Amino acid sequence: ELARVLMAKRQLVLLDGPGAGVNPALLATIMDKLQELHERGITFLIIEHNMDLIMQLCNPVLVLAQGKLLLEGPPETVRSDPRVLEAYLGGGTTAAAVPASGAGHDADLALAVQDLVAGYTPEVDILRGVSLQVRRGEIVTVLGPNGAGKSTLINAIAGLVPVRRGEVALFGKSLVGEAAHRMVGRGLAYVPQTNHVFSRLSIQET
Repeated sequence: ELARVLMAKRQLVLLDGPGAGVNPALLATIMDKLQELHERGITFLIIEHNMDLIMQLCNPVLVLAQGKLLLEGPPETVRSDPRVLEAYLGGGTTAAAVPASGAGHDADLALAVQDLVAGYTPEVDILRGVSLQVRRGEIVTVLGPNGAGKSTLINAIAGLVPVRRGEVALFGKSLVGEAAHRMVGRGLAYVPQTNHVFSRLSIQET
């Protein structure tokens, strides 16, 4: 899309989320290209929530919250402003770090991921030593920017991405090497972020 716009030789380009869903390697390429085009005289207005991209490319930075302009300024000012931190991260809460552990024999441990290394191709590791645990009755959330490996993590747990090293265990039993369709019988359900149902099958068949 960007190349198509540039072929028309426009002077002002509006970009809506160029870093959305982009892996780190491709994001670095995009950022280099945008910087090169900027140096050639093209003007950009970028709508984005990837803070790495914003802080490296944009000046000034405008922060919107609840439909109103919260702050405008250089990246270093925006990054440390308490109002921005409050709007993006929330305030008044205390985060407690929970150490990850292996599967062990903990009866309350539903899911244990230990030192997980996985990726879509043999040449590239998307996950590099990820560990986490989910106990019975918990709601655990994985946070991170686009391209950080969140979907790769859940796909690896579900058996859709090869696990090269490490352990994934469900109620103390290893899932590594298990076929994805057999996970259902083990009690694991996977809901993707996009539509992956078969339109000609019933819900039960799907």
